[in-house]
Amino acid sequence: MTCMKKCIYCLENEDTTGFTSREHVLPQSFGKFKANMTLVDKVCHKCNQKLGNELEIYLARDSYEGMSRYKLKVNENPRFKNLRLSISLAGGYLKGMLLYITYDRNTNKLVILPKNQIGFRRKDGFYEFFLFDNLPNNEFLNKNYLLNHEKGLFIPPGVDQGEAERALSLRNVRFKVSQIENLDFGDQEFLCEINGVIDKTIYRAIAKIGFNYLAYFNNSDLIFQDEFNVIRNFILKGKEPSYSLVRVDSQSILADEKISSRRSMHIITVNWAGDGSSILAKVSLFNQLTYCVCLSKNYHHTGKKLEKIGFGHYFDPHSKTIEKLGSTNIIIPKVEIIKPNELLWIPKKIKIF
Repeated sequence: MTCMKKCIYCLENEDTTGFTSREHVLPQSFGKFKANMTLVDKVCHKCNQKLGNELEIYLARDSYEGMSRYKLKVNENPRFKNLRLSISLAGGYLKGMLLYITYDRNTNKLVILPKNQIGFRRKDGFYEFFLFDNLPNNEFLNKNYLLNHEKGLFIPPGVDQGEAERALSLRNVRFKVSQIENLDFGDQEFLCEINGVIDKTIYRAIAKIGFNYLAYFNNSDLIFQDEFNVIRNFILKGKEPSYSLVRVDSQSILADEKISSRRSMHIITVNWAGDGSSILAKVSLFNQLTYCVCLSKNYHHTGKKLEKIGFGHYFDPHSKTIEKLGSTNIIIPKVEIIKPNELLWIPKKIKIF
């Protein structure tokens, strides 16, 4: 007799061959833990793969928290997509130079490199940078920039000069190409401005962590209830209701911490909201931003209600342990401290959609 299982996301019934993947409550890209929380036979392989490709990969490689995986040594071989994080030099006459972050396998370090761009000297002596694909025409450049100046044009180190000249020729820009001499980035540190965008993809990925956490501690039959269809459809299909499902809070989940000094651990909690009827999960990766996820609004199921609610755990990526919050005399380990506005790593501006 075939044993059928039901997926908590697509709600489809499949035999056990459709549940070949284990779903981790917290994506493994943010740490591998002893006695890890995994959902067995609760998420089908199809949904596991879909959500991994659509959500988790962007949370890990293209988010505010994703950059911290390398900084806090959770991932020694990171990759970045550079879609939601824009980086530029924050000061000096090269202010505004466009950069991207990548991993150098030869040195085992993260490196910040210039994008393919050309800087044009303004009358104030500073440069304004344009990507190859977005270069203005010759008339605009001659009107607004000092093209005939000895150093009227700047091609950043590492940018192919031949490609830069071809990009200029397509805009009919003709002048002698010159570079600022003796400028080698080397191992120097530059103050960079990082602008992050937190969009629906990131919200869905965070909501998935919160829903997985609730599902881990409750029987699947309870998770199948209609009260969770809104958050289920948001995670799986991106469908949004008329109200907000995820919001961002700068306050730490832990009451004894300040924004200027926090322990670098992941924290997940689930509890009743202030209205006494909605179910709220809080997720904080590396204890930086806190995401509040509405798992169910006005939960009033007439049958068996959720029993396991009102608790939380912290995931220590350094000791690779998971501990429950709220225990008597619990001691939160003193691990590496996060300092907001640290050079290069913490975005100064975050745009939230």
